[in-house]
Amino acid sequence: MKYLYYPFDDRTGLDTLDKLAPAVGTVPSVPASPRIGELYRSDGTCPAGLWNVGVNDEVFVIGHAAEGMKVLADAQRVQIDQTEIVARLARCGLRANENCKIVLYACESGKGGPDSLGAKVASALKNNNFACCNNVWGFNFKVSMRAHKGALCIQTGGSWLPYEEQEYVLMHCPPNH
Repeated sequence: MKYLYYPFDDRTGLDTLDKLAPAVGTVPSVPASPRIGELYRSDGTCPAGLWNVGVNDEVFVIGHAAEGMKVLADAQRVQIDQTEIVARLARCGLRANENCKIVLYACESGKGGPDSLGAKVASALKNNNFACCNNVWGFNFKVSMRAHKGALCIQTGGSWLPYEEQEYVLMHCPPNH
C-alpha cells in the first residue's frame, strides 16, 4: 500500500492529495483527517492515521523543498524541520516498531548526501527509535505536485516523467550518525 501524507494544516492538503491520488490509486470519496494534515491510501480510502502501516507499505511525506533545504514547507511556505516531520508522523500514528518505507516526496529531498533533508529525517527517526530510520528515501530531481498521465513524476530534460521508470531518481538516505 502507498500512503500519501501531507503533514500540514494549511487548508490545501485535500487539493494536493486529490491531484496526486490518481498516480497511486483512485480519488478518495470521504476524507478522514488525521491530527496533523491529510492522509490518503492507495486503496482509495482516507484513514484517520498511520496505525495500519506495515513493512511492505510506503509513506510518501509530501511537501516543498529544494536542494540544500533542510526543511519541508507547505503551500504558504510555512516550514517544519526534521524533528517536527517525525513528530507529526508519530502524532499521525506511525508505530516506532514498523519498518515501512518513508519517501520524502519533495523536490531534491535526497540531494546532498548526509546533509540532505532525507538524511536529516532518517537521523531524527533514529533519535526517536523508529525502526524505519534506515528505510528513508528522497528525490534527486524536482517532483510534480500533481499526477501526470497517472504517474508520480519528476522533471528531467524539460519533461515530466514517471519517477519509477528513471534511474538514479530516488536516493536512499541513511541516518548521518
